[in-house]
Amino acid sequence: MLWFIVMLACNTGEEGRLPASGEVWEPTTVPFDPSCARCEFIEVSGGHLGDVTFALDPAVDDPIAQYERCIFSITRCAEPDPTQLDRCVTAADCPQVCKDTYRDVGGGPEALLEVFLDGGVCDVSAEEAS
Repeated sequence: MLWFIVMLACNTGEEGRLPASGEVWEPTTVPFDPSCARCEFIEVSGGHLGDVTFALDPAVDDPIAQYERCIFSITRCAEPDPTQLDRCVTAADCPQVCKDTYRDVGGGPEALLEVFLDGGVCDVSAEEAS
């Protein structure tokens, strides 16, 4: 599963120009609230981490939340059958520019890394760093 989190997809905007990461994700309408006033709390028991409580606000739609939904949709689809990665990226809950760029660079695990990680056009950490 971690292998898929390390992978994803995107496209070119104008001829020959890849959009900046800030141009990929929709503008935030519900920002993260550090007080977590709207959060749902999910308790998970056992496993390597012991008992853990996660705080989740599903309404948050900042670029990090959009990126997580995008990556999760690919991971959830491809985990049972990694040979279906290209189909999973095509069907993913990701910006169209990400899916198109993934296809344009040839698809597969290498394209996932190039587009969604390693400072790629759909790597939300590239936006956070700027």
